[in-house]
Amino acid sequence: MASLDTFKRRNGGRNKHNRGHVKFIRCSNCGKCCPKDKAIKRFIVRNIVEQAAIRDVQEASVYDVRSRTNRRVRTPPPRFVRRKEDAPKPGQPGQAPRPAGGAPAAPRA
Repeated sequence: MASLDTFKRRNGGRNKHNRGHVKFIRCSNCGKCCPKDKAIKRFIVRNIVEQAAIRDVQEASVYDVRSRTNRRVRTPPPRFVRRKEDAPKPGQPGQAPRPAGGAPAAPRA
């Protein structure tokens, strides 16, 4: 009577039936090579855009809600112009008005 070796899995842990060779793939977690038919396939969904950029786009696309009667007004809304934070604001006290025509020329000797 021939002794049969015990085996753990009917498929040998692979999906390679009647194939001699299967290409290797790299693990997305550790980079280890593993046969494609032996790998446990997982589909990872990740956001390409980072969360801070998504928040900036959401804040920039905020729009004002008008009342039902004001919705009929067809004049375009005023344009929003973003000011630079570090630029001095015009008309503040302590600032002299800028002369037109650029800086005065140096006196000639």
